Amino acid sequence: MLVGLSDAFYCISADGSKNVRRLVEWQLMESLEGLLDEGVTDLDLTVVGHSAGTVIALDWIQYLFGDPSPIRDDFARLEDAETALETHRAELTEDRSAEGLPFGFRKVDAVVQDTLHTTGLLRRFTRLVVDGRVRLRLLVTMGSPICMLAFRSDLAIRDLAYGERIPLSRLGLNSESTGAAVQWLNLWNKNDPVSFPVEPMVDSTHSVEDRHVRPSWDVRKSHTGYWSSRAVHRVVADIWARAL
Repeated sequence: MLVGLSDAFYCISADGSKNVRRLVEWQLMESLEGLLDEGVTDLDLTVVGHSAGTVIALDWIQYLFGDPSPIRDDFARLEDAETALETHRAELTEDRSAEGLPFGFRKVDAVVQDTLHTTGLLRRFTRLVVDGRVRLRLLVTMGSPICMLAFRSDLAIRDLAYGERIPLSRLGLNSESTGAAVQWLNLWNKNDPVSFPVEPMVDSTHSVEDRHVRPSWDVRKSHTGYWSSRAVHRVVADIWARAL
């Protein structure tokens, strides 16, 4: 519990959310690189998160589609970084040539090449988002502490304290920012001490649905049993079909 909670609080800190967000984007782009190389330019995303992963998922979605979103500024920074890295690689290539060595012989060469590759992937993905070619269709959260951690946000506290709910546009889940209505299915279990409903926290809408499930009768497995629960599988399959 101590390790898990410390991870969750790190994810919602400024440095933590930025670092984890970049890691998620890089992993996604590594899996999509082949499709992009084949000319695929439109992506529909289904995001599934569990426990602290739901915090990461929502932060990433808010970064991509939220109102306001810093992604346009980040795209400009990634372009500048890629240009600087290409210049640095050219300089290193000249240095190795003068030494009579191939580029890549020294460790710094590999570091620059890997960083350039990663930056290029992030820039390509960010370009698709900026151009409106990436859309979120379905978000599934399981065993999520999102509602609990929302009270660490001054903005969320202000909304909730004055009888308002958190706007879906701020979370990146409204139709204007994603190009289509986003379904958010939140699965929770009263025996799971980490999970909470989310409907009372956000704007009332048919696109957000809390569903109480019992992934396990064993309290010790109530937080981890979502993945292997047939009841959970049926619920997710049903809303996935509706979302598509």
